[in-house]
Amino acid sequence: MIKYKKIFIACPEKTKTGGTELLHQLAFQLNELDVCCYMFYYNATDNTPMNVAFKQYNAKYVTGIDSKDNNEENLMIVPEVKTSLIYKYSKMKSVIWWLSVDNYISAIYDKLGISKQILKNIGRKLCGRKIVNIKLIEKTKHAFSFAKQDARIFHLCQSYYAMDFLEKQNVTNKQYLSDYINQIYLTNSLNLKKENIVLYNPKKGAKFTEIIRNSSKKLNWVPLVNLSNEEVKELLYRSKVYIDFGNHPGKDRFPREAAACGCCIITGKLGSAKFEEDIPIPGEFKFEDNISEISSIVSKINICLTDYENQVKKIKNYRDYISGEKETFKNDVKRIFCE
Repeated sequence: MIKYKKIFIACPEKTKTGGTELLHQLAFQLNELDVCCYMFYYNATDNTPMNVAFKQYNAKYVTGIDSKDNNEENLMIVPEVKTSLIYKYSKMKSVIWWLSVDNYISAIYDKLGISKQILKNIGRKLCGRKIVNIKLIEKTKHAFSFAKQDARIFHLCQSYYAMDFLEKQNVTNKQYLSDYINQIYLTNSLNLKKENIVLYNPKKGAKFTEIIRNSSKKLNWVPLVNLSNEEVKELLYRSKVYIDFGNHPGKDRFPREAAACGCCIITGKLGSAKFEEDIPIPGEFKFEDNISEISSIVSKINICLTDYENQVKKIKNYRDYISGEKETFKNDVKRIFCE
């Protein structure tokens, strides 16, 4: 990829997710390489669009792009959920960064689209849950479509799940660029005071996880929800098992954070979880999210609790892989954008 005068990385304001953190990580790394890079908060409503958790990345930012910057000397990087920007700023070179395959599919190909999400938001509000910002949902006619591929658009993939998805769409101009977890989760020691705690994310695979929990009520189940990074780390350090039967739309962070903190990881086989490259743990720790597997899953959880020392050794390769991700990311960013 050739060098650019300026690079703009599109991101929703104030939003804290694994995906938005990755966008800020890229901005940080590009600026470390003396590349002129800005976060572009495309839906900013005030003068403080950056989530406070991302101030550590020291990213410069803009809330709008001047017409003079909309030229072929500059580059626009957009997540897959906001591809309309590459058409709004059509004179810039463009990159779609596939952080989540599933989010693209649900946003672009949902037959009811925004109308359906509005109905969902009504239900979410009635249940006291956070509503989805419909500004993030694309209208098909304004978004990237594989039916009309554009050779000027380059693609980056955060996961091998995304690489495989694009391969099946016959996209050739793509490269792998993943991410790394927050370094506070890394530890070289497994001499932690572990307890018989089983962690889960109530926002991922909720229905199936609930069935597992109901089948093992005597276990000490603790949800990972509404916690700071430090609070998450403290729980991960104390716990023996983390399960995740979500859809894994990209290479999710929770499994990596849990593994880095010495938890045994048990997952389903949806999305990126089915790819060895994305979650490289032995097959005995991965299960289909099927009722017939419940007893086997509960049995594996109990084995991890009672035989923790031997079981956690089996994910050493995964932990080693995670510890090297930041350096790999640095090298990949340099290779893609500076060489």
